[in-house]
Amino acid sequence: MLFTFTASFHCLFSGPTCWNDLKSVVDAAGDRRVFSREDPDKGYHDAAVARGLLEDNSVWVRTLEEVARERMGCRAFRRFFAATCMHSIPPDRQELFNRFLGEIAPRIGNENREQQREWAYQHLEYIFRQWDTTCRANGLEGPLHYNEAFVEQDSRRDLSTEFVADDPDAHQTCSWWRRYADGHLRQVRRNAGQSAAFDRIIGAVECTDPNAQRLFRLKGEGGTGEWSG
Repeated sequence: MLFTFTASFHCLFSGPTCWNDLKSVVDAAGDRRVFSREDPDKGYHDAAVARGLLEDNSVWVRTLEEVARERMGCRAFRRFFAATCMHSIPPDRQELFNRFLGEIAPRIGNENREQQREWAYQHLEYIFRQWDTTCRANGLEGPLHYNEAFVEQDSRRDLSTEFVADDPDAHQTCSWWRRYADGHLRQVRRNAGQSAAFDRIIGAVECTDPNAQRLFRLKGEGGTGEWSG
């Protein structure tokens, strides 16, 4: 009697013990359905939909907002967005695209919104085709006329936004960036310690000697920092 009760209690209240448990749904009549029973890689999304866990986009909005707060570059964000659309299958992927357009494709100069959208679709299509699928197959409108050569050549925007995606000046011209760097270098030169550190590091970058020192430590909690070469 005790053994029977214990076994029944365990079956009722224990967690999942195999992948098919995660893909199972019990309906109102008590019948248990397992989605894609024979395929360990499929069925989880279908089960989540059947349980009513994915009725709106809110969980995916929070997920993408959290990813955006991590300040990853736009290239990495695009791949994450594409993977989310393809594998997680949010209920309204087009709405997510519209909401996170700025993170998928940061706006440049006088570019209007339609140009920004087309640029974003071109790059998402490029990612999807690497995975043998398309924007349209993943719930997105997609580019008007896909141009793979354009995407492969269009690397300047990514280079200017990968590491300064939160900087409003990220999309300036090369000459602007030279003036920007020169201005900050003048500030560095006002501090003897910072100037010495800069020269030492730049010298290591430009040095062709394979045995030259290339490891440095900079320490700067709450001040101009300590320098050790």
